[in-house]
Amino acid sequence: MQTEPDYLALYSRNCLRCSYLVEGMEKRFKCHYTKGNEFCPAREVRITITGKIQQFLERLSKARAVKDAKAEALVWEEVSRESRAFQVRMYDLVNEKL
Repeated sequence: MQTEPDYLALYSRNCLRCSYLVEGMEKRFKCHYTKGNEFCPAREVRITITGKIQQFLERLSKARAVKDAKAEALVWEEVSRESRAFQVRMYDLVNEKL
């Protein structure tokens, strides 16, 4: 049985383009919660794009399976160039899956 999806309430359409909320976006709007907007969704949540994380996890898993430290180091080098939120998510998943 399929359940209804959860909904994320946004203050405005601009939230989807705001770097406070969505990792990788470059625009910052003046309606941030630190500016007094109690309805700013970035106060409680950050959106991180994770498709690339799955690719990194696959490469990391393959490198570990054959004990290839250089290949594993290359993956971590690439991860180190990503955002802090991306890195935290990557570590969380590595700790769960590998």
